Amino acid sequence: MSRAKYTCEQFEAAIPGSGGIISTIARRVGCHWEVAKKFIDVHATLKTLYESELEVNLDVAESLIITNIKIASSKQQAGIKAEKPELVDTTDAKWFVSKKGKGRGYTERQETFNLDLSQLTTNQLDRIAKGEDVYHVLATSGGGGA
Repeated sequence: MSRAKYTCEQFEAAIPGSGGIISTIARRVGCHWEVAKKFIDVHATLKTLYESELEVNLDVAESLIITNIKIASSKQQAGIKAEKPELVDTTDAKWFVSKKGKGRGYTERQETFNLDLSQLTTNQLDRIAKGEDVYHVLATSGGGGA
């Protein structure tokens, strides 16, 4: 039984417009979810393209929230008091940014953790000192610390 051969080009074509949903990408390529996930994780160019696609979702959610802020602000500046303001429903957008937008500073609760700084490398400490998110530093450096 021969294995199907997939190419980076197939995945490059499948990722845009997928919303970062692995099952959508897999369906477009014609492979199993696990194959798509591994292919994306192994190839740096695909990982970057995939992460960019995920960021598009956050951009859309943020734009819905900002739209409401602008509508409310313009009505307030114009002195318009509507009983039911014509705002866009942002419930899903707010939920989405609270769950997926931690890298942009969104969270529903204050998160605390204990971290033994003596376990961090000099590179990790430098990245954190420059303002990089601690979770991101730990996740992308292959361990160390917590």
